Amino acid sequence: MKGLTRLTWQLMRLLFLVGSVAVLLMMLHIGADVLSRALLGRPTVGMVETVTNYYMIAVCFLPLAFVQIQGGHLTVDSFTMMLPPQALRVVLVLSLLVAAVITGLLTWHSAISALHKTRTGEYTDLSVVDFPLWPARWLLVIGYGATFVTLCLQCLLSLAGKPLPTLEHAHG
Repeated sequence: MKGLTRLTWQLMRLLFLVGSVAVLLMMLHIGADVLSRALLGRPTVGMVETVTNYYMIAVCFLPLAFVQIQGGHLTVDSFTMMLPPQALRVVLVLSLLVAAVITGLLTWHSAISALHKTRTGEYTDLSVVDFPLWPARWLLVIGYGATFVTLCLQCLLSLAGKPLPTLEHAHG
């Protein structure tokens, strides 16, 4: 189980890094567009499409598993803070199971959509070139899929009484 935990951490860190690189690329791309408008009087071709269909999706969906493992998603503890440890563990496992089922369904639906859009070659017309949109569909599948794996691993470890370590405990 320790090897699976380590592999999951490596995957989460990689996806978080890719999401971080997407933020930097988006910043540079938008900056280049602003300069092009100011200096040349015209925008760069495909900036809006690239930001909307690639960078924003990568930034929002790829780090989801990392945020999950860090406990960064919204929680409502006011209902559970007074529960005894055993009841709290049951609530935690049930909430992880519900989240895993929902995320699994999102992964499945996103994969079906991505397969369809890949087969049809989804694109948008930029007047000078056809801009492919279908590759970005796979970013959703990757982000949701990594989150699904993380939730399942958290659930298994919680059932075994060993919660998945946070970032500072993952390498110690």
